[in-house]
Amino acid sequence: MSQDVVPFGGGVEVFSAAEIISDRNDIIAAKRQELTAAREALGALKNAGVGHSRVDRLRERVKFIEKTINALEAGYVPIPRFDSQTFNLEVEELPSRSLVALSYAENAGVFDEIRIVRGIAPRGGRGQQRRGARDPLLVGVIKSSNHEVDDGLGRWDSRTFVPGRETHFLIAWWQPEDETDSTVF
Repeated sequence: MSQDVVPFGGGVEVFSAAEIISDRNDIIAAKRQELTAAREALGALKNAGVGHSRVDRLRERVKFIEKTINALEAGYVPIPRFDSQTFNLEVEELPSRSLVALSYAENAGVFDEIRIVRGIAPRGGRGQQRRGARDPLLVGVIKSSNHEVDDGLGRWDSRTFVPGRETHFLIAWWQPEDETDSTVF
């Protein structure tokens, strides 16, 4: 990453969108290193005779990293995981330029799912001024499955939940106030 990264409390780093886009090759290189390490770990787990459940979870993580690299190489930018809902093109109307971006994303085949982050207006409370709707986003999602793992205690309630992973990428966004009936289809 660039030298002008600002550390944020607790070692978390904050990046601007321009930094993420300009440093995309560095991000891809880091993901490739992660992929190499994950493949090595997968081989080690197989050689250690670990149960198939653990090997399958790591195999799924390798696929997750590969898909993430594919999305980055296709030019998509990772974004925070906002509260998003399943997207249904049969129901949703979008600006024409967002439909084009959606078509490209679907044809690229790098995402497991396409979702929408709804541009819902914040509720005005006492002393708060109500503003218009927030800008909606179309996001491509790469995800891995959730798993339940047997703790080995042999009881029905001795299972541990292992959450899956999820990464969101920006496909399109628009400002609702800039759209009219003639631009939304």
